Amino acid sequence: MRLKIVESTLMTAMITLVGMFDPYGIAHAKRVTDLTIRLAERYGITDPIYLEILRKACMLHDIGKMEVPEYVRRMTGTYLPSERTMMNEHSMNGSRYLGILIDGIITEEAVQIVKHHHQDWGGKEGYPDPKLKGDDIPLGARLIRPCDWFDAVTHERGYKRASTPQDALAEMIDLQITTQPFDPDILRLFIEMMRLE
Repeated sequence: MRLKIVESTLMTAMITLVGMFDPYGIAHAKRVTDLTIRLAERYGITDPIYLEILRKACMLHDIGKMEVPEYVRRMTGTYLPSERTMMNEHSMNGSRYLGILIDGIITEEAVQIVKHHHQDWGGKEGYPDPKLKGDDIPLGARLIRPCDWFDAVTHERGYKRASTPQDALAEMIDLQITTQPFDPDILRLFIEMMRLE
């Protein structure tokens, strides 16, 4: 019981940190978590232990953005190469932070999900490991990928306007044709799930 209280307190503290560095971060993390867990269940995952691992990874997937300068997090337009590098490092930074908590409240599996949640199925533009693609990407990261992308595009932030859900889904299909960022089976399930809403 005491371990559960400590675990809950640490999770709350880490989620609060995300919100301190990004005012949109907590709401984004909650929406991504909801979408990802629903998608995982649609995919056929029923193991409550795995779903809890996935839930924690979703809630903390952007914790590494604490190291990204605010002007980069909020900028519009095209990044300079150095700015793109800073932004792309957030998944590696997040896995490094969470790695400290392995065997406490975080598992190695959750750390790997956070680390690879921006990997591309086709291997063209993903990070942090350009060689990692297809089924070699952890399943949890493949589940988060479309949910994270969709939520970021369909919600307004201080620096960008929101797309409609219909436009976002159409763009996801176009992206899949050109660069294959998403696991095709998972993308199909995600689109089906969103069109049912």
